[in-house]
Amino acid sequence: ILPARPPTLEQDPPMSFPHPTHESDAAPAGGLSLVVVDARGLLPPEPLVRILGALESLPEGGALEALTDRRPVHLHDLLAHRGFIATTEPTPHGSFLTTIHRA
Repeated sequence: ILPARPPTLEQDPPMSFPHPTHESDAAPAGGLSLVVVDARGLLPPEPLVRILGALESLPEGGALEALTDRRPVHLHDLLAHRGFIATTEPTPHGSFLTTIHRA
């Protein structure tokens, strides 16, 4: 098993909010709740586990953004069964940004 690698500036610069524990809450413009999960550097299935765990406390009308090293291929079906909609886009630095909200 390969060790988890932390993100580096060459891979993907830090997002514009803190990631002290790989999860944080931020309030985007408009006052909507945004939960951020930075799962870069984690081996599967840990990114999936952290994303699903963070969704349990997602407030109504809130959104979750997850940054991962790999495209979360199994996540979208799991989210659809739980009543969520997600989009995943590659970032310019090789990571993937998934945005999730309730359907």
